[in-house]
Amino acid sequence: MSAKPKLAPGQRFAKKEDPTTVWVVERAWFPPGLPVHYYLINERPPFREILLAESALLDKRLYLRLGERGADTTPAKRPWNRSHIDRLLHSTD
Repeated sequence: MSAKPKLAPGQRFAKKEDPTTVWVVERAWFPPGLPVHYYLINERPPFREILLAESALLDKRLYLRLGERGADTTPAKRPWNRSHIDRLLHSTD
């Protein structure tokens, strides 16, 4: 049985040593035999994706939890929507 995730898509974090780069939780991942991990996407270009353990994100020595952005965190409006990022990464323009 997988542990219940403590974070939800749309929650925002920044590394303590780089508070200008904001990471947004995209989805949880439940690797067998390991703690819950999360895929996060950089809020602004370049849209990089990282994978972090829940314990790392919740460690206040490493990451700062930021406030919600409001209505623009809905999947249809957020600038870091997965399909939007895929189009940007794979465009030939």
